[in-house]
Amino acid sequence: MPRKSDEDLFRESTMTFGEHLEEFRSCLFKALLWLVAGFLAGLVVARPVVHFIQGPIEGALTEHYKNAAIEKLKQMEEKGLPLPGTAEQLAGLVAQPNNLLPEEVFLDPSELLGQSRQLYGDLVQSRTEAIELLQKADPLLRRKQLPAGDPKSKLTREERDQASQAVRLLEPADAEIEGSKRGFTQEDLDRIVETIKAGKDLPKDELARIVEATKTQETRFREDLARARKATELFDSTRPPQRGPREELERDDLARIFLWKPIESDPRIQTRALGAPEAFAIYIKASLLVGVLIASPGIFYHIWYFVAAGLYHHERRFVYTFGPFSLALFFAGGALVFFFVFQIVLRFLFTFNAWLGIGIEPRITEWLGFVLILPLGFGIAFQLPLVMLFLERIGIFNVEAYLSKWRIAVLVIWVVAMLLTPPDPGSMILMGIPLMVLYFGGILLCRYMPRRKSPYDEPED
Repeated sequence: MPRKSDEDLFRESTMTFGEHLEEFRSCLFKALLWLVAGFLAGLVVARPVVHFIQGPIEGALTEHYKNAAIEKLKQMEEKGLPLPGTAEQLAGLVAQPNNLLPEEVFLDPSELLGQSRQLYGDLVQSRTEAIELLQKADPLLRRKQLPAGDPKSKLTREERDQASQAVRLLEPADAEIEGSKRGFTQEDLDRIVETIKAGKDLPKDELARIVEATKTQETRFREDLARARKATELFDSTRPPQRGPREELERDDLARIFLWKPIESDPRIQTRALGAPEAFAIYIKASLLVGVLIASPGIFYHIWYFVAAGLYHHERRFVYTFGPFSLALFFAGGALVFFFVFQIVLRFLFTFNAWLGIGIEPRITEWLGFVLILPLGFGIAFQLPLVMLFLERIGIFNVEAYLSKWRIAVLVIWVVAMLLTPPDPGSMILMGIPLMVLYFGGILLCRYMPRRKSPYDEPED
């Protein structure tokens, strides 16, 4: 087939340089409009997004402090220090599903006994007063069961206050009486108290249930009172000897105990903000992150539309095919970071904290910057095989060129991985290795999807 003339070759060239600039301005403006719309939508869902992006670092911190707790228990066992079990048994409390962290504390036994004696003494007094109040209120509540016309059913203001205070001692609960639920909710008790204080009448069946409930509560208080008195007698009989005024208190005189707390309530697991405006800045950044994700289809569309505007008519069909694949690769790179890379990078970094014995105080601002940089970097880098295939389609490179220059390509990949990731070797390695795989995958893609010969191609020598 004879080759076309230069006039035919450039007849389908789409735009002049000035028209390219105008098209670039238009596409850039439309992409910014998509970003603004995505940002406004992100303002609505930024709060759950902030909680979501804290998941990887909270998970890594949880794993870090679990390992630190288990290692400390092993060291204590090796030193022969007293433990409430073997290190292996206590490690079972730290591991899932228990998720408990031990906290070693020292207590003075005499102080502990004294405080316990005081607490149970206060309980004896409060239960005694409550029983006396219920005993005084019982005949008053029974008087209200009399007919309204009976003068004995009337209560004075002081008697109404005593009866209402007794009702306040009741606890809301459901009780099975004669096969039906006839318990009181907190709203029921509040209503009954206000009715008694106002001197109004209550239904007879409700009054009967109140009297029955007060008798049941009095029985419970008497049982509590008996146990509290036995406890105070036990503390009095086991009171340790008092130390002399010149006797020094040493560490061996204290009792070593372990307090176990749920790991999710440990403040070290949570990220921190060190300034008042920092939380607002985090909210705006999270909204921007959501805006980029929401607007990415529109942004990618206008980017590829601008590329298509500068191509020949027979080349534009590649853009319409590659656009959706480009978006899919972008989201694949971001998903790889969130569900795989973050955990590995954080564990790698926290290993040095454990090795050097340095505590961790994660700031939410620094972590969000990490979250913003790494997924975007991976998403952009994952466009590599698509760019390779596109350049091969339009005839700039071919498979032989990709294969002959693979050493230079590998060097460029590692330089790009260094620039697009935070300054730690873990992130760079986790980006560089997939990019190398994607590079050779792009070569295979070009080999098994070769471009068709075009009449505009230069004839081979």
